Amino acid sequence: MPPSRFSSSITDKLYIFKNNSCYFFVLIFFYNKSMKRVLRFRNALPFRRDSEEDCEREPSKTEKRNNKALNERFKLLHAEFDQAGLFNPSLSHVLSRIAEFSLYLFLAWVILANCEFSACRRILGIFMLTMAYGRIVWLAHEGGHYSLTGRPRVDSYLQKFLYGFGNGLSASWWNHNHHRHHAMPQRIHRDVDLDTLPLLAFSKKCFSNQNLQSAKNFFIKYQAILFLPVHTFIVTIRWSLYLHPQYCYRKGQFFEIFCISLHFLFALTNFGILNFLMAKWLWSMYMFGNFSISHTHLEVTAEPQHWVEYAFHNTINVKSTPFMDWWMGWLNFQIEHHLFPTMPQFRSPLIKKRVKKFAEENGLPYKEFGYFEAFKATLKNLRDVAKEH
Repeated sequence: MPPSRFSSSITDKLYIFKNNSCYFFVLIFFYNKSMKRVLRFRNALPFRRDSEEDCEREPSKTEKRNNKALNERFKLLHAEFDQAGLFNPSLSHVLSRIAEFSLYLFLAWVILANCEFSACRRILGIFMLTMAYGRIVWLAHEGGHYSLTGRPRVDSYLQKFLYGFGNGLSASWWNHNHHRHHAMPQRIHRDVDLDTLPLLAFSKKCFSNQNLQSAKNFFIKYQAILFLPVHTFIVTIRWSLYLHPQYCYRKGQFFEIFCISLHFLFALTNFGILNFLMAKWLWSMYMFGNFSISHTHLEVTAEPQHWVEYAFHNTINVKSTPFMDWWMGWLNFQIEHHLFPTMPQFRSPLIKKRVKKFAEENGLPYKEFGYFEAFKATLKNLRDVAKEH
């Protein structure tokens, strides 16, 4: 009995699939490879999750139109910088910064490991160790934004090693929280840099009815005085000895646990516990002090904004000089960094004028403070918040 038309059509299709399946799987393979290249850069950007209030709120037609127009203008600005090659990695720059902190670390080891209780030598060694830790944290911060080598996987492991072995911290914990700050700086209940109670309060709006009692504690009352010498060190010790190792264990980040363990083993066996703690104390003031002056003294907001507006309204720049750019690891260009987190930070001075012009064209503020002016504003804000409670 001759086969039916239906069965013959199935046979033909199976024959075609059998002879062309290899091409199909090759196509899938190269599609996945290309998508990984695309996602590599997409995943480098912080993702912003809308709050319940944002989801429930229906923007007006005017707001939608303005946001769409701002999106288009920003895309043109991004494309302009991209065509100029400003997002391309600079391996020579990365290597020079690795050489810099390696030199500081080597000098600290030479001085402190062979120190015969000379006060001057000990102070110099502690200073070298502090600078090594400080320079490492700026470079590791860039690794979290994938702006070092242009290869996110390499940058990720480099950041984990630098934060772990270099600072005794977890890169995974840092990224999880730091990217939330990037998405909504100074947004109450969304920016984790504002979640500092009961130790510290950057705004009276951080207090709710549940934690109002914490406003009356000793640390809040004298926070303007205690912020640099006490608060920063408490946070550093808590991060290093408890919060970050616990997070790594919970998330299965055993490579980071290994790097953090190496940090303490190397430091305590070569520098001594007292020298190590002194360097950590100075480093905590250097790191948290420089991070805080870029936004913590600004007004907080509970209202949704366009993500470009967050960068201009809720962060400031510290005036640029060659020394200041080096001292703050180019994070004194905080506005540019929040707008273009995947751009190597040393190129921020190159785009400053163009970004400032973009702000003027779109009616956005471009705030710039002197270094000591920003520190003064930060401490004044801490004092004012303490007085109000």
